[in-house]
Amino acid sequence: MLAVLWEVKRLRGLLVRASHLHWTFREELKGEPCLEEDRLFASQRELRRRANAIRNAD
Repeated sequence: MLAVLWEVKRLRGLLVRASHLHWTFREELKGEPCLEEDRLFASQRELRRRANAIRNAD
């Protein structure tokens, strides 16, 4: 049982570090032109998808 508890603690620590790295990385990439363009295209795709869903629902 002790081994299981140690493994849970180890994996939790790994997830905490990964989460911290994820947010740090996002902050460092904020404002990068290629990512801003991708976000714009993703929102346009989402708007088209929603419009199509509304059209198809009628």
